[in-house]
Amino acid sequence: SSGTGSITISGSQTTSMFSRGIYVTLADISDADNISNNTIGSVTLTNTNSTSGHCFRAIETAGGSASTTATISNNSIGSTVTPNSIQTTSACTGAGNFQSNIGIQSAVISGSMILSGNTISYLHNAATGSQGGTGTYGINAQSSGYFTIQNNTIYNLSTTCANTSVTDAGAVIGIWHTATKVATHNINGNTIYNLSNTHGTAAVSVCGIYYQGPTSATANTTNINSNFIHSLSISSNSASAVLKGIQIFNTGASSTNNVRNLYNNIINIGNGITNNCTIYGIYEYASGSS
Repeated sequence: SSGTGSITISGSQTTSMFSRGIYVTLADISDADNISNNTIGSVTLTNTNSTSGHCFRAIETAGGSASTTATISNNSIGSTVTPNSIQTTSACTGAGNFQSNIGIQSAVISGSMILSGNTISYLHNAATGSQGGTGTYGINAQSSGYFTIQNNTIYNLSTTCANTSVTDAGAVIGIWHTATKVATHNINGNTIYNLSNTHGTAAVSVCGIYYQGPTSATANTTNINSNFIHSLSISSNSASAVLKGIQIFNTGASSTNNVRNLYNNIINIGNGITNNCTIYGIYEYASGSS
């Protein structure tokens, strides 16, 4: 799609508002669902109360059972040519309020989910507040299901927010996957580039892929491979601001049972960066086996 503001959703609330392009509760439909070949773009979200936010999820799924097998594939979210195609415009400066702009969110699904072949581009979040969870995210997969996230193209995600979280809900993340189910999880073949935060002073973070896996005593494996991540940027003059190609966050006493295989990824970040931020190609936080 091209243009901006073809659809404008506006309101005035003292707490954050939520809007969605497509919302599917998997268990209410069937045990085999496909969300494919949709185009969502030229959407502007506003909250006239500047202390609060207006969150957007272009595609969101929830629910499901152990037998659910679902696929989200070949959708076009945002625009390949028009900046700020999907934009959340509130400043969202109030304590406790957040504003997120998300291409695909899959949460609380039990079963399997494949996210494949989607293009997510030109999403912008104009928030300036610092609340955790405020930011722009290409894919947000957080649940008890198990996922294959493959061959997606995510680029031109941006924000002006001051969210300084460096573990999970950072300011800009291409693919954000928090998994609790003991299973094999796969993140492979994705292309992620041109992610940016333009806040001038905050210790913000920009991350290509963020993964936090199960911490069960039962051994489990995650494969993160053949991804291409490049051209991440931060404008902040804070020495604590961070660029990360891939971040692995391991928690819990049993994290040594959780094997993370990272291989054949291409990460090219830091080119043209002149401010004093920290740059990690691959960053592992806490203990585990990689």
